[in-house]
Amino acid sequence: MAHPPGTGPGRVIGPQALALSDSSCEGIKQGVHSFGEGIRVNTAQRNRNASQALWQALYERRWDDVGEFFAADGLYQDVPTPDLGAVGPQQVARRLRIGHEPVQRHEHHIFRMVADDNCCITEHREDWYFHTGEVVKLPFTSIHEFNAEGKISLWRDYWDLNTLMTGAPSWWIEKIMADSAEDDFGSKDTVEA
Repeated sequence: MAHPPGTGPGRVIGPQALALSDSSCEGIKQGVHSFGEGIRVNTAQRNRNASQALWQALYERRWDDVGEFFAADGLYQDVPTPDLGAVGPQQVARRLRIGHEPVQRHEHHIFRMVADDNCCITEHREDWYFHTGEVVKLPFTSIHEFNAEGKISLWRDYWDLNTLMTGAPSWWIEKIMADSAEDDFGSKDTVEA
């Protein structure tokens, strides 16, 4: 199976992954959207592009840009954690910042992406490098559901809590617990699957 540039197995996503050519979108009759000058893509490709752009913004630590991908009522959930997640652009960006910012650097590896007219599923791995020497290699499956405007209405991350908690340094766990305790991230209501 051919992968777009920057998205194949073991590749770290880069700006080239966002490039499209007119020829890659020829013959599309339904669900066509314009992306810049002369580029038209179907809804599934739009969703895939949005997910790729979100990953890029996240790993470049552009927190405000990450929030802009979400609908006003968009929900982000880390499924293995006991809380309900974060709701809305600012709260999603804040939650991600709390977990990611203390980490010295991340490497992001996308293994495959599958998109349709309302969602994009990504199988990927984050490698977390802490300034104190710990490294956590954390596999994920992420589901992004999109509304009619192309904004994320639901993002669910599936990963192994034990892998992160046994590999991460205690100072990081203490920091995110303290920072997270200060905020419910706009998710006081019960969220159903």
